[in-house]
Amino acid sequence: MILTRILGAQPPFYPYKIPYALRFNDNDSPYLYWAPVSSGNRTTFTFSTWVLRSLTNSSYGPVFNAGDALDNGTTFRFTGSYALHFKHEDNGSLAFNYVTEQVFRDIAGLFHICLEVDTTDSQAADRIKMHINGLRVTDFVTEDQAGSGKETDIGRAVQHRIGRERLDNQGIYTDGLRAETHYVSGLAIGPENFGQFKNGIWIPKEYTGSHGSHGAYLDYADSSDPGKDVSGNDNHWTNNNLTSDDQVVSTPTNNYAVLSSIDYKIANAPTISEGSLKVNTPSDTGVGRATHIIPSSKKIYFEVTLTTISNNPFSIGFRPASQAIEALWAESYDRQFYTRPGHADNGKVWDGSAWSSSYGTPAQGDIIGFAVYDNKLWISINNTWVNSGDPAAGTGYVLDNIPDDAMPCWYDSAASASAVFDYNFGQLGFNYTPPSGFKALCTENLPEPSIKDCSKGFVNKIDTGANIASVLAAARSDWSAYIDVFKNRSATEDWEWIFSDDVTNSIHSNNTDEKGPKQTLVSANNYHGFSIRVGAKYGVYTAEISHTTGSDTDQAHNLAGSKFAAIAKRVSTGGGDWWMKHPVLTASYNIKLNSADAETSIEYVSVDGTNITIMSAAPTGTYRVVVFCDGFIVLSSHDGIGNADGPCKNLNHRPAMLLCKRIDGSAGGVIWSDAINTYNVMDTQLWPYSDVVEQSNTDYEIDFLCTSYKIRGTGTGSNYNGGEYLVISFPSQAVKYANAR
Repeated sequence: MILTRILGAQPPFYPYKIPYALRFNDNDSPYLYWAPVSSGNRTTFTFSTWVLRSLTNSSYGPVFNAGDALDNGTTFRFTGSYALHFKHEDNGSLAFNYVTEQVFRDIAGLFHICLEVDTTDSQAADRIKMHINGLRVTDFVTEDQAGSGKETDIGRAVQHRIGRERLDNQGIYTDGLRAETHYVSGLAIGPENFGQFKNGIWIPKEYTGSHGSHGAYLDYADSSDPGKDVSGNDNHWTNNNLTSDDQVVSTPTNNYAVLSSIDYKIANAPTISEGSLKVNTPSDTGVGRATHIIPSSKKIYFEVTLTTISNNPFSIGFRPASQAIEALWAESYDRQFYTRPGHADNGKVWDGSAWSSSYGTPAQGDIIGFAVYDNKLWISINNTWVNSGDPAAGTGYVLDNIPDDAMPCWYDSAASASAVFDYNFGQLGFNYTPPSGFKALCTENLPEPSIKDCSKGFVNKIDTGANIASVLAAARSDWSAYIDVFKNRSATEDWEWIFSDDVTNSIHSNNTDEKGPKQTLVSANNYHGFSIRVGAKYGVYTAEISHTTGSDTDQAHNLAGSKFAAIAKRVSTGGGDWWMKHPVLTASYNIKLNSADAETSIEYVSVDGTNITIMSAAPTGTYRVVVFCDGFIVLSSHDGIGNADGPCKNLNHRPAMLLCKRIDGSAGGVIWSDAINTYNVMDTQLWPYSDVVEQSNTDYEIDFLCTSYKIRGTGTGSNYNGGEYLVISFPSQAVKYANAR
């Protein structure tokens, strides 16, 4: 222990690691099944597993079921509307039926499901409990409760299945991953037996209890026998169309990148399969990305097999997270390797402005290796590095301008043809040994976040006016400098911004008033409150600055980074608008946070890597300024497409709260918070430019995901076709450890 302290060693984030998962590809008709020879306990059981969903289309996703006829059996599955559904039927009559409000469309990581059943419980509401990532589900579209002592088909002497619907003739299979699956017979136990919270993140915990005589524990560690029960009961599950290749090392404790089935050119959807590692590109132009950003500070290697290509324009390469996915290839921000056998450009590399000379002749069936480090790219064809490349030595690279936020990307520029690419980010074991020092694209190999517990830098809460201030203060009790913000959710009332260096006064983001005594929160009303921690580590600076018209006023902010946003508001006599600068705005333009106006050529505030500046044209007075530096807080943007299957934007964290504001047309800002909407879909919004109550508007739906956000509505404030939007996102979980939801 003394040596550990001297060396500065830190305990691992995951005290219990899950090494393996099982991949299900619905096209292969895969599933596991077990038929007990006699019945066991049919009223009381627990089912626990970790899930990655590959498909987000309207197909059902079987989880766990048992039964012997179309209208007889117990079913636990994802619905075609992405909800979780648990039901039991007797001769076509529903004995109980639960459908969650929560939907599950996060395809970038795994989440934990715990189903707890005890129909003998005296409380009808407690007979069936669902838990997601350690939290009980309480909101249901349908909640038809089980009768006292109702027997299920789980535990009955009929076939039990994982990954397939009860009946063969239904032909419905799952697609994605399963890890650490427990079926505990005879006990209804909570998720705390299988996981625990650490820094606000639900992580796995070793289960040490009994599985009951009918129970089983599937750890998927035996690649030749994926259904092997290691509980000691020898209740082994038979595998159907699952091979040793379906054992993967992508798990809740080390999540590997996959291809995204929600981040692609919307008009031309690809087909994503094989645990989200195979893409069949559309038979028209299309483009799509993977789920993870490649860190420029890490040596990353991955492979792409050219399974099916032709003399048509297809490319594999990279696109930055900061750039829209709607635009096709050959843009200034793209980096691509062209695959078109027989064509003059086959094997060329696009550097963002021009094609290189040819680097070999990639052909169908070839395995292309990509090694990326320090913005440099090396390419191999069947383990031969082109350009005499030596990634380990740092020589022979083909590009040295890979963007800092590059993401693996595929391109289909053929008007009437498709290609098939098989990606491997390391979860399947590479075909070739990576260059020395280069590793797979997985969370274990991502940089360690400077702030593991995001609640140390940002917290948001909901409560009544009688409690919200004290609840927020308790959550940030060890902060010396902060910004508190309150909004009445149930009655018209100004926004309340309070700064730790002036706690007796407040200002309001929905109007131009000067600062004044903070208002009294209405004790019986419901409020949303959030606190932003001020300090260089958290990327936030604030102060009051005196300014005189006619010359610029500079104030050093002491934040280190490459992208900055700033807010400046005159708080002295006369007040003023909330002028904002953001990296996505036109040069020398500002936008007003307290209005629905588009960006304007009036520039009262500017910011660079050293100073926030009140510009000479700004009226004389005292200004409250706030500077945000991209890092812990993310400054981003997206382009609207006017489609409810809207833009998906990688943030490298799971958001807790997100501000979106249109810049090229009239629309007020929108704020979504996971304190208000604790699950997807998030359909409640706050309007920072208005004193109105919170809104529940389906035109402004959004999903918060473990790496990104996905716009799900078509409102002009977030997704007008062709609209441009600035974004400021505050994190709840760093991507290295984030749970899907």
